[in-house]
Amino acid sequence: MPFQKIGRERLSAVVNVRMTAEEKVELRHDAELCGLTVSQIARRFIFGRRVEAMTVYVVIKELRRIVVLLRQILKDKAADPKLVEAAVTTAVDAIKRVVR
Repeated sequence: MPFQKIGRERLSAVVNVRMTAEEKVELRHDAELCGLTVSQIARRFIFGRRVEAMTVYVVIKELRRIVVLLRQILKDKAADPKLVEAAVTTAVDAIKRVVR
């Protein structure tokens, strides 16, 4: 993959940063929420640039997943308690991810 070009200059220099595995997961998560690559979000953090999460997109994506589970529950007139629990757990997890 060729290096990205910002302005007139190509991004060819590489900086290695040590971090914990948990920090790396968090950085990837943050980048995903913003619709950026890890490199893009790291550059923005390092140079103090504004970073905006695509929260609305993430919420919509998670709510769509919840709706699918709830539709499965509605189709099943017996309403399996495990499906209901899965829908509730999914909803709570989605909210926690967005609020984080």
